Amino acid sequence: MPPIEAPRIEVTVSPAGEIRIETRGYQGAACRNADAPLRAALGLVRSDQPTAEMYAAAVSAPTLQERPPG
Repeated sequence: MPPIEAPRIEVTVSPAGEIRIETRGYQGAACRNADAPLRAALGLVRSDQPTAEMYAAAVSAPTLQERPPG
C-alpha cells in the first residue's frame, strides 16, 4: 500500500501570469473545499482537471454492528 501523502496546495505562476492551483493528498470533495478561497480570490477559472483523488472515497474506519441473536 502506498504511503498517504500529506495534504498540500501547490500554486504555480507562469511567466505569462497564468496561475495553476494543484491540490495533493486530499480525497473526494475535500480538495474543492481546500482551494475554494484561492479560486475565489484569483477570479476566472479557465480550465479544471480533476485527478483520481477527486473521485476517491474518503478513508474512514469501518464500523461494527452487532447482529441480533438467532
